[in-house]
Amino acid sequence: PWAAGPPGSLERLKRAWRARVALFAVALAAAAAGLAAAWEPAYALRWAAATALAAVYVFRVLWIGLSENHRPGETRLLPALGPANELSLARGLLTAALAGLLVAPRPEGWLVWLPGALYGLAASFDFFDGYAARRTGQVTRLGARLDMSLDGAGVLLAVLLAVRYGQLPAWYALAGLARYLFLGGLWLRRRLGKPVYDLPPSALRRVLASVQMGFAAAALLPLFGPRELHLAALLFGLPFLAGFA
Repeated sequence: PWAAGPPGSLERLKRAWRARVALFAVALAAAAAGLAAAWEPAYALRWAAATALAAVYVFRVLWIGLSENHRPGETRLLPALGPANELSLARGLLTAALAGLLVAPRPEGWLVWLPGALYGLAASFDFFDGYAARRTGQVTRLGARLDMSLDGAGVLLAVLLAVRYGQLPAWYALAGLARYLFLGGLWLRRRLGKPVYDLPPSALRRVLASVQMGFAAAALLPLFGPRELHLAALLFGLPFLAGFA
C-alpha cells in the first residue's frame, strides 16, 4: 500500500521512533527527580509511573502509523517525521504527563501551576501542528492518525483533573467525555446496521472546541476559584454539549 520512497525510509522512521523513546525516558527520569525534590517523592513516583503508561499508548500509536507517513493521495513514504508530527508527538507526551497527575494529590506551592501549564502547552501544540503541516507541505496520514488518537484526550484529562480538584462541577465531566460518547454512538449504529453520515463542515464546531480547551486550561490555573468557575461552566459547557447533541 505504500512505496518505499528514498532507500530505507521506513527503517529511518523506526530509528527516529527509538531515539524519541530513549529521549523521553531520560526526560521523564529527570522530571521525576525534579518533582521528588520539590514535591513528595511518593507522589513524584506515582506521577512518573502513570505518565510512562500513558506514553506507551502515544508511542504505540506512532509506531503503528509509521508506514502511513505519506501525503494523502500519494504512496511515497516520507523518510522523516517532519515538524508537524514532531509537534503532535510532543502534544501526546504532554498529555501523558497530564494523565500522570490524576494519580497524585493536587500539587501545592509553585507546582500548583503545573497542570495548567502542561495542558496549555499541549493545547497550543494542537493548533501549531496543523499549521506546520500545511506550511511545510507535509500533511500526512500519520498526522491524521495522531490527531484522531489524541484529539479529545487532552480535554478529557484536563476536565477530569479540574473536577477532581473541585474547580469544576462533577457534571462537567460530560464535556470531556462528549467526543467519546459520540464515537461510541457511531460504533453502536454501525453494529446495528444503521447508516452513519459524515457531519457537514462547520466552523462553529472548531470554535467551540477551541473555547473548551481554553476554559479547561483556565480551570486548571490558580487564577479563579470554584465559585466563579462553577458559574462559568454553565456558559461554556452547555453550548458545547448541545453541539454534540
